[in-house]
Amino acid sequence: MAPAGCTLDDSGLAEQLDRYRQLGTTALRIQERELGLVVTFTAEVDVALLHETVAMERDCCSFFTLDYDASERRLSIAIDDPARGDALRSLLCALRGSPSPLARWSRQRFTATSACRRHVADKRRQHRTAEDARRSR
Repeated sequence: MAPAGCTLDDSGLAEQLDRYRQLGTTALRIQERELGLVVTFTAEVDVALLHETVAMERDCCSFFTLDYDASERRLSIAIDDPARGDALRSLLCALRGSPSPLARWSRQRFTATSACRRHVADKRRQHRTAEDARRSR
């Protein structure tokens, strides 16, 4: 079940999250912000898929603010209401390719499962370890 404010049905939601998973395979960097995400893609990003995903998101989830800078291959996704953070985290998990099923939708709020949270924490540790290794060179 989609979060309150999302117009997608269950199959539409699954398809949208799959589009994010596909895009995540060409993400160069995913930066978490307090109320958003900034995703920088490699040159291999499927631009048509990216535009389709952004258009669908704008149509179905008006609580997201999306901006794509084609020259930088950078997608910004933001929320105004911190209560929408769980929906934002579902996109983060999909972009990072967390295994399915990751989450369950309960009533009108998304709750990330511990598997998704562990996956995100593992990715953060890997990123920090790689950054530390680069700095020590």
